[in-house]
Amino acid sequence: MSTLSRWVPRLVFGLGVVHVVYAVVESPGIMRDMVTAGVVNASSDIHRDYVTWFFIGGLATLMIAAVARWSVRVTGTLPAVLGWWMVGIGGLDTVLEPVGGGWILLLLGALTVYDARRPPVARAVAGGDGRPLTGERPTDEGPSDERATAY
Repeated sequence: MSTLSRWVPRLVFGLGVVHVVYAVVESPGIMRDMVTAGVVNASSDIHRDYVTWFFIGGLATLMIAAVARWSVRVTGTLPAVLGWWMVGIGGLDTVLEPVGGGWILLLLGALTVYDARRPPVARAVAGGDGRPLTGERPTDEGPSDERATAY
């Protein structure tokens, strides 16, 4: 497992947390009004739309981080397709709003693609037997014969 494989999921998670926290902290009055008005049709004007989509963007970023972390735990590497999705989303966001933060997701996606395209020897799974990891925490009992199940 490479340094990038360990750090990219953490950094994407941090970006998602910043998104969610910023949406709540930057617009507490709007969030409070949306909650007290009820969730159905709560995003009914441009200010509420901004907060809603910023919050949902944060949740989606947390989901990307969870998938990246799962992949690293199971396979020992980041999936290139996840990196390409982040490059695409971050690139589109950067084009639409050049002074926004889309470039952060673009950079994290590029690092993911770079890490996934390393030679197979550099991406060897921990343990050296080529079998996928189960995602379990290491124990003193030795290696497990259980295989990870992809859903």
